[in-house]
Amino acid sequence: KVVLLNFFATWCKPCMQEIPSFVKVYNGLKEKDFTILAVDIQEGPKVVKEFIKKNEITFPVLMDSLGKVSKVYQPVNLPLSVLVDKTGKIVMRHEGYLPEDKLLSELSKLLPYVVAPGEKAPVKETAKSHEPAKAQEAQAQGGAPEQESTMAPEQPSPGPASGESKPEETK
Repeated sequence: KVVLLNFFATWCKPCMQEIPSFVKVYNGLKEKDFTILAVDIQEGPKVVKEFIKKNEITFPVLMDSLGKVSKVYQPVNLPLSVLVDKTGKIVMRHEGYLPEDKLLSELSKLLPYVVAPGEKAPVKETAKSHEPAKAQEAQAQGGAPEQESTMAPEQPSPGPASGESKPEETK
């Protein structure tokens, strides 16, 4: 998976400002090859749990109570965001507030289904793109083109009608 490590503290204003866009990106990509791991630096579990609940954080939040992990990445300013590709290579290090468009731009370089802001989604070639040729061929032979059904049977919804899931709590 592509991983965004985000070092933060509950008292950090830029950290709080980027949470809504991180939640949005995480919720949109968590079923694919992407995750966010937030790392709280040296705060107590009670404070962090309240922060998670208040900010409706849906991605995993880890506690670096002793500061051992943050010593490895050595953040000078918070938040610190580190983007790691599927091979484990650090491809981006960003200190301070990380705007959503910059995050999406970086993710688009690593994940083909992520579209950077201002870019168009790639056109997917489907069986339908070959239908005009089939229709012309069938008409030339004096018949009608074959029609394929693309309708799938309706499936019952697996979860609540709102589609919302409960955030995971850390222990």
